[in-house]
Amino acid sequence: MVPQQKLLSVVVPAYNAQEYLVKCLDSLLVADRELFSKLEVLVVNDGSTDSTSAIAHEYEGRYPDVFRVIDKDNGNSGSCINAALAVAKGRYFRELDSDDWLDTEALAAFITLLEGRSEDIVSTLKRNHFPNGKTQSYQGLGVEYDTTCLIDGFIFRNRRDKVHFTMHSMSFRTGLLRAIGYRQMEGIFYTDMILCYFALKAARDIWFSKLCLYHYSDGREDQSISRENSMLHRHDYFLVSERLLKDFIPIQDSFGENRRHILVEIICNYINVFYRLCPGSDPDRDALDKLVSLQPELKQLSDDNRFGNRNAEIYELLRQKTKEMEGISAKLTKAQG
Repeated sequence: MVPQQKLLSVVVPAYNAQEYLVKCLDSLLVADRELFSKLEVLVVNDGSTDSTSAIAHEYEGRYPDVFRVIDKDNGNSGSCINAALAVAKGRYFRELDSDDWLDTEALAAFITLLEGRSEDIVSTLKRNHFPNGKTQSYQGLGVEYDTTCLIDGFIFRNRRDKVHFTMHSMSFRTGLLRAIGYRQMEGIFYTDMILCYFALKAARDIWFSKLCLYHYSDGREDQSISRENSMLHRHDYFLVSERLLKDFIPIQDSFGENRRHILVEIICNYINVFYRLCPGSDPDRDALDKLVSLQPELKQLSDDNRFGNRNAEIYELLRQKTKEMEGISAKLTKAQG
């Protein structure tokens, strides 16, 4: 029997995710067996110390033609993306965080959609879920749906159009990622938009779909993007911003206006977060200021978000919390030693 061609590889980076992983993986169990067989799920256990690996292997045992587990030492999400991309068999490749989930019915429709697609990127919608039970989802206002759009032809008409240019929204043609030799930064947080940047930098075209595929768990205190954790790992925001700027600045004049706008929007997200978190005395800030000064569209971020503005009170609270967390961490390390 000829093996079924895989249309979509979903990589699930998982670190100590036992609390959420079953819901995440259950959402990938498409009822239609033929469509299900065209899916590949790569669960990358990132050195977990809980039951994450055991849960993942249970799904692999039940659905060996769809699920595959990669057990590896801890290296953060970027290392999981790299491990999965090296072995992925799907025509398209996308990420699903282990504490999020996909709409199962929309996933079936999405696999069907991919059967007729050859664009470099296919973008769908997401729904945010907040701790208070509220949800939020919206479409792009300047997006023409269910048609192929050249990246160089897409005009940002509204900031809400950014919903289609995030990790949660985009599935990438696997061949494109391999053709550009893509590798994600490892060992740090907040690397997901690096994948989006380099794919959008190289892609020819994109298909926009109204399918609401991704369900994002937003606002939990234990997430890496919570205020406290962002403050604790703000150097990672600097490292990502630095990588993107060092890639973009030397070649910025080679892009058409539309593609350039998309890439600048991605870079802005990181730099804006970093400046809002970082005090003026942080050496990372001086280093980033020098890079930002070479990019006129971004310079205002440095000026607008200087420490001492309306974010000062928030920063001071986060600084105190961070010191407390660092103190607890140091005591635990000393006790373990």
